[in-house]
Amino acid sequence: MKILFLILFLCSCSGNPFDKDNKPEEPVVPKPQQLKNKRIDYLVRGEAHVLDEYGAISRGNGMLWSCLKHAAGGRGVQWRKFHKEGHPYWMIRSRHYEPENVGKPGVMWSWYSADEVVGELTCVWTDQDLEWLENRIEWLEANDWDVCGGREYADSYTTWLGRCKMKANLKATYYEILYRLGGANHRSERARPQIWNPKATGVSAHLTVLQFLLRGIMMDGINDLQIDFLRSRKQKNPGNSLYHCAYHLFTDQEMDVGISQLLGSVRFPNGRLPNSTDKRCTHYLFQREQYIDDKLNKDWKSCPEVDPFEEYHGVDLAFAASVCLGDVYMRD
Repeated sequence: MKILFLILFLCSCSGNPFDKDNKPEEPVVPKPQQLKNKRIDYLVRGEAHVLDEYGAISRGNGMLWSCLKHAAGGRGVQWRKFHKEGHPYWMIRSRHYEPENVGKPGVMWSWYSADEVVGELTCVWTDQDLEWLENRIEWLEANDWDVCGGREYADSYTTWLGRCKMKANLKATYYEILYRLGGANHRSERARPQIWNPKATGVSAHLTVLQFLLRGIMMDGINDLQIDFLRSRKQKNPGNSLYHCAYHLFTDQEMDVGISQLLGSVRFPNGRLPNSTDKRCTHYLFQREQYIDDKLNKDWKSCPEVDPFEEYHGVDLAFAASVCLGDVYMRD
């Protein structure tokens, strides 16, 4: 009876325990220096995924992935040159954002998105560039915080409103960084409340965690409701090392589990970058829910039949490692 109860418990909490992609990895001794070395190896090998001379990563959400890499100590990310007359041009590198696709059924197009805003804020804080930020805010204010630079840069009003008009909480972070770097103090703007969806999952939850990380490190802590959100994300995604270390960064600094997970070789192999034959099927794993309806998400399983041996850029490990090691946003 006890054995039957144990099996039922495992099934209800962790998906199918007999699924080969869900079988837990043997624990690895958490050695911070070993993780530092693995992060360096991933960043060096990830150079093969750089798109151009400016260091942009050749995938959608280019500013976000490139700036997470930058915050993790990656080299060659010239993020200031990702802008042209105020417009982030890297988005058009992805086929979904090519201008000729605008208006086609099922295609949502704009020059910008919340992902790119969070990426930009990450790079600004990492490099502590007050002059650039002052110029950027001046441009945004002149354009009424329309980050696309005009209604014509989105395929519909809905897209423009959702992707181009800056949300109040992100606007507050621009002004907070400005103040923290020694710029003007816009008290009322900085005081705007940080609003998030406590039931957010997937990409939305990941962006929320990134914002909590940035603001928490910048302002030396987060509030209890934000900690509750991180705890919930960690509990529902036990294999998500980023969520694990983000939560413990603001609570008890117990990073051993997160470090051990990243040193494991099932989803983050040693001596090479991950690919579709490993237990993953996405470039950036930690923005995907680990379980959906108590079953392991397909993004957390191998998929050689979908993308035969496609290599992933490894930014997920590099950034999560920096959070676990406590040196994220720091550059020598």
